[in-house]
Amino acid sequence: IELLITEETVVRMKHFQLLNGKTKSVNKTVCDGVIEINQKLIELNRKFADDEFELDECLTSLSALVGVKYDK
Repeated sequence: IELLITEETVVRMKHFQLLNGKTKSVNKTVCDGVIEINQKLIELNRKFADDEFELDECLTSLSALVGVKYDK
């Protein structure tokens, strides 16, 4: 499963780069950061599914992990 997550992450990053006109290879540091975020998201999802988190706690943790951007 880890390999599939890594491959999916790299494909998404490469696709995003191509859409933005960038053709450089994917930076290992960036890739490692994305994998770490994916692992934390999986953990948050597991805790929420197992009722270890309430919805508010889960959303707060998610916003702390990836940030929040919205218009007032």
